[in-house]
Amino acid sequence: MSDAHAAPPHNGNGRRNGGSVMVSISEKLIRVLPPAFIALLVINVLFIGVIAWVFDHNAETRNALLTRIVERCLLPPPR
Repeated sequence: MSDAHAAPPHNGNGRRNGGSVMVSISEKLIRVLPPAFIALLVINVLFIGVIAWVFDHNAETRNALLTRIVERCLLPPPR
């Protein structure tokens, strides 16, 4: 017979394997890691978020300034 229609095996807690595998791995990993390392991970994520925000803000400001410069260059010279 074909195993194509067989149900996926249980993972021992009554749930089927699938997305719950990632959740159980992350829960086990959080329990094993020391609190200082978890704090370091949180600080790194916050730092990368701030850097991304600063880069985006600077890009918007630069684009606004360049738009004004190009618009002034396209104006006819004063007589």
